[in-house]
Amino acid sequence: MKAFAYVNPANERDAVAALKIDGIALPLAGGQDLLARMKDYIDSPDRVVNVKGLDATVTATPDGGLKIGSAVKIVDLSEHAQAARLYPAIVHAAGEVGTPQIRNQGTVGGNVNQRPRCWYYRNEEFVCFKKGGSRCFAVNGENQYHAIFGNEGLSKIVHPSSLAVPFVAYGARFRLVGKPITLGRRRNGLGAAWRCLAVASAAPDKRARNGEQGQHAARGQPLVEAALHAGHSEGLRIVAVCRFVRAYMRRHPPPQKG
Repeated sequence: MKAFAYVNPANERDAVAALKIDGIALPLAGGQDLLARMKDYIDSPDRVVNVKGLDATVTATPDGGLKIGSAVKIVDLSEHAQAARLYPAIVHAAGEVGTPQIRNQGTVGGNVNQRPRCWYYRNEEFVCFKKGGSRCFAVNGENQYHAIFGNEGLSKIVHPSSLAVPFVAYGARFRLVGKPITLGRRRNGLGAAWRCLAVASAAPDKRARNGEQGQHAARGQPLVEAALHAGHSEGLRIVAVCRFVRAYMRRHPPPQKG
């Protein structure tokens, strides 16, 4: 493993500042994903920033929902009584994550932001689309458990997060703190992404819980809107790789530079 600096920030502001370096800086929470990628030489950061000490609370919101801190342990979410009453699918999904050891170590933010589990992505010898290459090896390779075909995107991976599915279904909103990063040069430009440091998911309003959830909220429009706004603010070229993002970008074209 490549040698790296380790930073233990005292608060969110210090954590964001620690991630802003000329080299590669990555956040570390439970470590279930990042440490494995480092051992396999998929990621070789110059600096690792500990974010386990950030928001680890589940609090009620004025609209009757919940705000879930990114550092909340998955096991704590799976046993949270109020979350079980308001959003049983989220609690059920949390209880199904990995093994008891993983649920006691892993965090909500880490589960949502983990990288693909595709074995081509996890193998340092394959420079796939997700790692800045020009092809998805799953199309003609072994794809039994980690790919979905028929979509219009260039990458066929299945997102590994168990919690992301019910979060999107409930119309959760995510707060992103940090800076956009680029994931390598691709055939059609620079793919823009967001390095999520502090992710807080808030439940939708009461209308959503009563069955009047809007189409766009169900598909995660708040997250898409935030990510695109951040990318445009940084002057990045946005490459949409799914049908919903392309449709959203057609309805909300980026502002023209004067």
